[in-house]
Amino acid sequence: MLSTIYKEYKNKFEDKPNLALALIYAIVCYFRMPHFRVIVLIREMQKSGCKLRKEMISKKLCIKYGIEVGRNAKIGHRLNVRHLNGIVIGDGAIIGDNVTLYHNVTLGQRKGFYPRIKDGVTIYPGSIILGGVSVGKNSIILANSVVLEDVPEECIVAGNPATVVKSIDYTIG
Repeated sequence: MLSTIYKEYKNKFEDKPNLALALIYAIVCYFRMPHFRVIVLIREMQKSGCKLRKEMISKKLCIKYGIEVGRNAKIGHRLNVRHLNGIVIGDGAIIGDNVTLYHNVTLGQRKGFYPRIKDGVTIYPGSIILGGVSVGKNSIILANSVVLEDVPEECIVAGNPATVVKSIDYTIG
């Protein structure tokens, strides 16, 4: 558990003090920052090979923090959970790196398939993503959207059902 705390601290803060000081900072963050603690618990659940341990961590996340995470969900590095209540990540969901989730987000099953969220995606409060859809890199899902179809890369989607509102242009110009 201590190694997971340290690795997540390095991922989150990219701080490079000496090892002993970084370890102390990481432990303090674990006990003082619930968002950080949730990420560490999700990592521990993912890397655990014991079904009972996965179940215990899953129950703790659900009861204490209001987050439902499937035991077999695959979650990339630097997951950012802004608000802790009401998040549901289905058992087969795949989440890439640098993804931000706000409260009441659901990544759920539809017809036996789960969503795939690629790198750099931001999902705002109340959004629901169901089925085998793929959300492209650096896309934004606006609040209270229901995504039932694939979302292209670098765009903003909104509505029920979600449609592309705007394409994001990252070129400098």
